[in-house]
Amino acid sequence: VFIRRGDPEQSAATLEAMTWMLRRGAHLMLFPEGTTTRGDQVLRFHGKLFNPAQLTAVRVQSVALRYRGASSQVAPFVGDDDFLPHLLRIMRQPVIELDLHYCPTLPGGLRRDQLARAARLQIREWLEPTRRYRSVAHRSFT
Repeated sequence: VFIRRGDPEQSAATLEAMTWMLRRGAHLMLFPEGTTTRGDQVLRFHGKLFNPAQLTAVRVQSVALRYRGASSQVAPFVGDDDFLPHLLRIMRQPVIELDLHYCPTLPGGLRRDQLARAARLQIREWLEPTRRYRSVAHRSFT
């Protein structure tokens, strides 16, 4: 399911399709920042993208990823990158080094803004371990 940024009608149709898919038991993966970075920062998560999870009361699991070594310079798709040259650069790499961290699932029934904040916090806590954030495990989700 692709979201064309800046097109409200298409976005609404996409969110409706995502809701329909979740109601039928599908699993979805999304990148809630709405753009990409080199991984040196975690941008604001767009709560609207969590609306299907709110409407269907599904649990959400955040997954943090971090490229290592040379992969950190080649793999991120950022800025004005064109898809085909980017894909070819990745395919020329003998290996892509990547750390994945599966965060604890967030409970179903949370509001979309709560999901967005909690998911972002989980990822920031893993990617930026020297910073201190309030732990998601001890927050109230009422």
